[in-house]
Amino acid sequence: MKTTKPRPNETQFRKLGRLVLDFHSLRHLSICHFRHMSSLPKIKFTQNWNHKLCLDVFPTFRLADREKYQLNRVYDCFLKDEFWGRVELVKILSYRLADITDAMSYLDVGHPATYLKSVFYRMYKNKNVNWNTQQLFWLLFKHLNHEQTRDNTIQQRSEQPAGQIDLFTASPNGLYHPNTTDK
Repeated sequence: MKTTKPRPNETQFRKLGRLVLDFHSLRHLSICHFRHMSSLPKIKFTQNWNHKLCLDVFPTFRLADREKYQLNRVYDCFLKDEFWGRVELVKILSYRLADITDAMSYLDVGHPATYLKSVFYRMYKNKNVNWNTQQLFWLLFKHLNHEQTRDNTIQQRSEQPAGQIDLFTASPNGLYHPNTTDK
């Protein structure tokens, strides 16, 4: 009679040499990375400025690229390397860097235009960009599956370090809004 070893369940660990695998984490990794390996173009963010990716629609400035950015095209949206959802490009406007106003910049990154310009200068400092003539696209994206985005938002906000000001309850002058329970 042949005896078989019981298989570990998802929450058990198994050592393989020096590598320890948590089966639940491995399954989550495969779902996040393999399920979203699609042929759709990607729109990537390194920061969630203003928590804008949590909104139904959000703007972003990018270097003009007529092949990559097309109206009504659907994109896979990533924050760092984490899939954030599917978005559709619903509006494209063209500007030069000098034409960006404070209002446009505040909506995009939550800072004045001078700050956004300095971000562009730093990002492309090693490329030969003539900022007097370079066109930028102001892109407006709409979430197609906003439920997943809200789940990511809840997780992101629950992982905030203690003592960090929550942007959703802080007033414009940096003080907590009077009707919040935090003191």
